[in-house]
Amino acid sequence: MNHGRTAVLLAAVLLPASGLVVAYVYFWGLGGAPLSGAQVYGTLGPCYNVTVIISYGSGYDNQTFTDLNFPNGTTVFDALREVANVTYKYYGSLVLVTGINGVTNNASLNMFWQYHVNGVFGPVASNMYHLANNSVVVWGYQPSRFT
Repeated sequence: MNHGRTAVLLAAVLLPASGLVVAYVYFWGLGGAPLSGAQVYGTLGPCYNVTVIISYGSGYDNQTFTDLNFPNGTTVFDALREVANVTYKYYGSLVLVTGINGVTNNASLNMFWQYHVNGVFGPVASNMYHLANNSVVVWGYQPSRFT
């Protein structure tokens, strides 16, 4: 058997296959398997030193909760529920926060609760984004980005 030809064939098969595995882990495997077709972001490990800020808008004081520690798989939604009175509605497996501490979404004014993690607008429903160590979550009552 020709060892050179075998090595070339193995490289031709294994290199693309390993690239696909790396791509899958990087792009899809960050938070484990998607739930009900929804993409999950973040990490499933414990998260320490988390900050949650609730911003009611200009003219109002923010509420800030620091040095929070959570178990494996804690989501943005879970962290919010630990520090505030939250109303919400499920759409399939996805949750929509409808109110925080008595301040509710107002479609006629285009004001809604939306979150950012480490300065980045939440790319998925808050119950699909798992937190990591040192995360800073800001829940802002603000005009919708989607109208």
